[in-house]
Amino acid sequence: MALHWQVLSYAAVAIIAILVYEAIRAAVKARLKRRFRRDLQRFLSTRDLYSQSFKFTNKDVVRQLLVTDPEVERKVLEYAEREGEDLATVRDKADGYIDEIVPEFNILSYFKVGYTVARAFIHSLYDPVVDRQRRRLLDTLPPDASPVYVMNHRSNVDFVLLSYVLAGKVSISYAVGEWARVWPLERLFKSFGSYFVRRGHKEDLYHKVLERYVQLLSKHGVVQAVFPEGGLTRDGRLLPPKLGLVTWLSRVELEPDFDRKLVFVPVGVNYDWVIEDKNLVKEAQGVRRNTGIWKKAYVVLVGPFVSLGLLVVNATRFLLGRLKLHGYASLSFGEPLVLRDWLEAKGVAPDRLDQETLGAHMETLGDALMERIGAAVPATPVPFVAATILLHPQERYPFRQLVQQTGTTVATLREHGVPLVVGEAFRKFRRDLAGLAEEEERLKTKDRPSELDDVTRGLVHQEETEALVRYGTEILVRNKILRRDGTDYIVRPEAEARLRYYANSLGHHLDKAWPIRMGPDGSGMAVGAPTPREETLA
Repeated sequence: MALHWQVLSYAAVAIIAILVYEAIRAAVKARLKRRFRRDLQRFLSTRDLYSQSFKFTNKDVVRQLLVTDPEVERKVLEYAEREGEDLATVRDKADGYIDEIVPEFNILSYFKVGYTVARAFIHSLYDPVVDRQRRRLLDTLPPDASPVYVMNHRSNVDFVLLSYVLAGKVSISYAVGEWARVWPLERLFKSFGSYFVRRGHKEDLYHKVLERYVQLLSKHGVVQAVFPEGGLTRDGRLLPPKLGLVTWLSRVELEPDFDRKLVFVPVGVNYDWVIEDKNLVKEAQGVRRNTGIWKKAYVVLVGPFVSLGLLVVNATRFLLGRLKLHGYASLSFGEPLVLRDWLEAKGVAPDRLDQETLGAHMETLGDALMERIGAAVPATPVPFVAATILLHPQERYPFRQLVQQTGTTVATLREHGVPLVVGEAFRKFRRDLAGLAEEEERLKTKDRPSELDDVTRGLVHQEETEALVRYGTEILVRNKILRRDGTDYIVRPEAEARLRYYANSLGHHLDKAWPIRMGPDGSGMAVGAPTPREETLA
């Protein structure tokens, strides 16, 4: 009997313990959920994500919106009739495209996992800097804007850099190529709100589904980003625009229920080192790259290990105090283009806008966007030094001579409003120049600066140019593009194409400034330079 009561008492204690545990667990869970909701509300309000609430729409709802879309249904019927296929089969095909394209945005994945990884990745490689003055252009966007960031494409890091820079305010939906349609990248990118695009796919049914999806995003104010060039630049120069996505996005203006303003926001990006520079230069020279299954195999099997290894190596160097970054990853913004206003300036009345009229202006629009993107592309130390070397071809480049020649390039581009976006290493010179400007304003001598002010300003620019050349040549030497011989620098013959690749990132700026002829083979800037001007420090 005693044993029986002992067993019952143990069972009662166990039951009470379980009940207490469940009560505590429920209370903690409820408290965490309340806290999570508060944090989420605060997070959304501080990042203007309420205007992008469509991103949180269930994927099944978005799929249903596309399946029942009149234009998609019309294309399904047209495709079935033309190809002689069963209507149900074609609908299943369209539904497969929808499932492939539409992502499942996850706010925690984007702003916690994605942002954390992006920050660690960017800061382990570069000193990221943003043109703060031009960033204020984003504050001029209309409150009812449906923004589309249009960006030059120099590296696969581009979308990581832009997302990282803007993560404090918005999340961005990107078009991602088929290279990312492998596990686990596919699931990861879809949780970031990215949608997949089949490059070079000619089928009109697929194009219609994709077109209606990007228009659906714009109708609901979701921030998007596209690369008008359609792919990475292989020689460093800006490419002519490919108008597919830009045209589809623009057609949202034809929608009777579109009550926003489609705004294209130009973004210019440049680097002191592009991770893929060797491969890109080889492709520009005609070396065939891996495609199809081999590329996917590389992405899955090799890519993650390379990236992880790079992070581990850099983390180790950081802990040992020996981390050397690969220069600046610089980003600048251009003047936003409100499509409706731009069309009205071209003489197109909103009430007379139709698909034919809009299509007639697409080529001009593409050129206008590329011009604004080009104007926003910042200059950084390595492109400056690379351009100077190619503009003054010689066997050896003594440091002092290189400083003087680079000073000419810097002064010329400054006169043409090209943004020089640099960071901490150049902050002293920015403070000194700002102090001189304030002193001039205080003395009311801005229109007639004294000779002393000119001399002081010249010395500051001289010191800044010396620092810029040291910074740029150090990275070029480290990346085995230049070779140091005492105080002289020599271009490695096998790396001349890579040097030209970096110089070409400023080619469109320099062409407007001097102008400079392009090489006869169209590969980059011609060897041969204009006569250096005297006011190198102006």
